Amino acid sequence: MTDGTEALEARLIALRSAFDAAFALPPEPPAGARRGYLGIRLHGAPYALDLGEVASVRKHVPVTPLPSEEAHLLGVAGFGGALAAVYDLGALLGQARGAEPAWFVLVRGAPVAFAFHGLEGQLRADAEEEATSDAGSELEPASDLVWRPGLARPVIRLVALVARLGAVLTENPMEGTASR
Repeated sequence: MTDGTEALEARLIALRSAFDAAFALPPEPPAGARRGYLGIRLHGAPYALDLGEVASVRKHVPVTPLPSEEAHLLGVAGFGGALAAVYDLGALLGQARGAEPAWFVLVRGAPVAFAFHGLEGQLRADAEEEATSDAGSELEPASDLVWRPGLARPVIRLVALVARLGAVLTENPMEGTASR
C-alpha cells in the first residue's frame, strides 16, 4: 500500500469509530432543557433520583427474602416479568435500617431495584438549579445536588450504586416504563 492509501484507510477507520461511538452515548439534552428527577425521602431526608436512570417505580412490591451476609440486600422481586435483586437504598447510603420501605425503583438497564421510604413526585430542574461536585459524580452515589426553592436535594446516582454492588448493566425489558 502507498502512504496515501494507508492515511486514507486510517482516516476512514477513525471516522467509523467516531460515528459508532456517538451512538453508544446517551443523547445530549438540548441547550436550556430541563432534567427530570424523582423526589424521594429516606428516613425523612430529601433526595433526588435522575429519571434517566429509572426504568420503573412501584409501591408495595412483594420481596422474597434471601439468605445473605449483606444487610442491605432485602431479597428478590418481580418487576413486570423481570426478576431483580432488591436493596435498601438508605442502608446502602449508611443510614440505619428503620421502617420497611414502601417504594421501589427498578434501575434502567440492570436487574437491580432499590427500596426507599417516601415518594414526593417528579421534579424538573434547569442547569442553574443543578450543582455538580468536582469529585467524580459518576463514582459517588450522592455527589450532585438539585436546588429547589428552600431545599437542596442530593442526587443519588443509581448507576454508581449498581457499579458499587458489582452488578452488570444490560439491556432491560422494562426500559422506558414508569408505573406505580
